[in-house]
Amino acid sequence: MRKTKLNTIGHRFASQLPLTVAREPHPAHRLFLAPILLLVMSAASQAGEWAVRLDPATSQIAFTLGATLHSIEGSARLSEGQLRFDPESRTLTGRVVIDNRSLESGNAKRDRKMHADILESERFPEITLTLTGFSGDFAASGKSTLNLFGQVTIHGASHKVDLPVEIEVDGEALAIHLELKIPFVEWGMEDPSTFVLRVAKTVEIEVNARGTLTAVPTKSDSDLDTDLDTE
Repeated sequence: MRKTKLNTIGHRFASQLPLTVAREPHPAHRLFLAPILLLVMSAASQAGEWAVRLDPATSQIAFTLGATLHSIEGSARLSEGQLRFDPESRTLTGRVVIDNRSLESGNAKRDRKMHADILESERFPEITLTLTGFSGDFAASGKSTLNLFGQVTIHGASHKVDLPVEIEVDGEALAIHLELKIPFVEWGMEDPSTFVLRVAKTVEIEVNARGTLTAVPTKSDSDLDTDLDTE
């Protein structure tokens, strides 16, 4: 009898306690949390290393050399381009290679002289941009403006460069635009100017490269894949 009475009293007491009901967040709280969540997601998406592989078939390289009568314009082919970078530590390694023998201006006689006397392209078949670091904030989606640090190797000598570059990312598709000025006479190449025709001593190179951007698997990811394969 006593036990039944205690149970009844306990039941009445419990029935008078306020119930905790799950409620939807207030709209103001959602507005406050949204930018925080976006920042967290953005930071997570940019964590770790990224790998870039440029596509020679869809990349374009153009050069312009000023002259007294008219500017000389031409093109070149990209041989390869592979980069690896970490947005957090600002580390960057890799290189972009231009086929020096592919430079052409549309004038066969002028091109033969350019390759034989100025570029010596049979002896130096590549123009190489070796990258060692960068500054600026990389966005894993949309547009970014960065500064790349490294050196250009041309005609057998290497020269430090600091290059502004524009990058646009859409999924795994990557587009890169950069402009490079090469003071070829100062860097030891022959000045093609004559008494009649005077040309600039700096050639301007414009690179519009396309390729792919992929996240480099972390060590833990690789270990997990290995564990799954062995199970």
